[in-house]
Amino acid sequence: MRSCREGCGWSAFKTHPTCCTVCRGPEGPHADDCGRKNQRLRPACAKGCGRPSFGSYATRCKGPGSGHADDCADKCRAAASAGPGLGHHAAVTDTFHGGGDGPTAGAPPGHGAAPRPVPGKPVHPSGRKKALLIGINYRGTRAELRGCINDVSNMQQLLTRTFGWHAHDIHCLTEDTPGSPPTRRNIETAFQWLVDGARPGDILFFHFSGHGAEQEDPNGFEPNGMNQTILPLDFQRAGMITDDEVANRLIKPLPEGVKMTCVIDCCHSGTCMDLPYKLSKSVGWREEVNPDFSLADVQMFSGCADEGTSADMSSRYGRAGGAMTNAFCDSLRSKASPGYVELMKALYAHLRSQNLKQRPLLTSSQRFEINKPFRLDDISLNTNPQIGRVVRVRYPPRPTPMEGPLADMLGIGLAVGGGMLLGGILGGLLLGDRDDDDWF
Repeated sequence: MRSCREGCGWSAFKTHPTCCTVCRGPEGPHADDCGRKNQRLRPACAKGCGRPSFGSYATRCKGPGSGHADDCADKCRAAASAGPGLGHHAAVTDTFHGGGDGPTAGAPPGHGAAPRPVPGKPVHPSGRKKALLIGINYRGTRAELRGCINDVSNMQQLLTRTFGWHAHDIHCLTEDTPGSPPTRRNIETAFQWLVDGARPGDILFFHFSGHGAEQEDPNGFEPNGMNQTILPLDFQRAGMITDDEVANRLIKPLPEGVKMTCVIDCCHSGTCMDLPYKLSKSVGWREEVNPDFSLADVQMFSGCADEGTSADMSSRYGRAGGAMTNAFCDSLRSKASPGYVELMKALYAHLRSQNLKQRPLLTSSQRFEINKPFRLDDISLNTNPQIGRVVRVRYPPRPTPMEGPLADMLGIGLAVGGGMLLGGILGGLLLGDRDDDDWF
């Protein structure tokens, strides 16, 4: 038995490619007998909308043509990919539980499924924009940084003054944020605020400046066997946030036609969002060994490779800040819409001018023409062959050795690398990244 090629979650019968002649995907109608036939293989929604059901859950569905929860279509697609006979177990997803003092704390999820873009037609910006900027200096700790809060201010000015964003569309989370420090709970709540209600044409932006580290990947998906992490303010108590968690909260909830640009300025940030494609100078887009495909258009500029380090430096004006954040903001202030290759070359040149060996990377959820102009509101439609993780190889853990204050705070000694190095102290001793093919 094959899944319907329209991605609705039903099964196709005999030699037919779709479940019925009128199927148009998870949001579309179905023939009257389609649900009855599929009911024999997989429980059908009792409201008669033509979609599968996923266990004994309360539903907003009111029948054909009604609204659905935001994750309903994604669950249907996951069920289609998993094949018939798996019931709701094929599409169980993590549920966000709001809380804390961040934006929309405890807010309920959206009530309507996002409309699907028309295949082959470009998605135009909707005018809706959101940005989440996080900077953590870890004040009063042995691993205190100097410039991460400044990085948030720098990035906010880039968005408002260079790209014309409104300040009320930007949420900043730092130790200076009244009543909402960047704890794990508040960061997770802010993640939910950023993606909540996202629809095709929406433009999102995410920036993190602080400590990054690694921890063992229990699945062995990563080439070094390690998950990349970002460290909230209370990481010693609440733990690190892994790249899997970041992807589950920020990327997988987004529908096709949404654009998110990310700048991650911390150590071990190369695959911090588990995007499937990495830009290299020799072959263009290079697919990861175990790619995790998604629907939205997500691009991430990272400060270094997975085994590399990012520096906490002084800007050209003597103000402390992350080297990657300074390079990104200065390059785009000089030219707001360079080609992607041109932008990567500018980032490298900016870092080399400060005698830094860190190598920024560009990863993406979609392949696109690399010489096109960089624009925050240029949206690429999904061209991935499937959605979800493709597992080809499983790797044993190979942690990056590390010592120093952050390693002591993490309680790992020389086991796992992490942090953001103080460039003013270490200068040219900053570690380089291993893959020379990523140089521009």
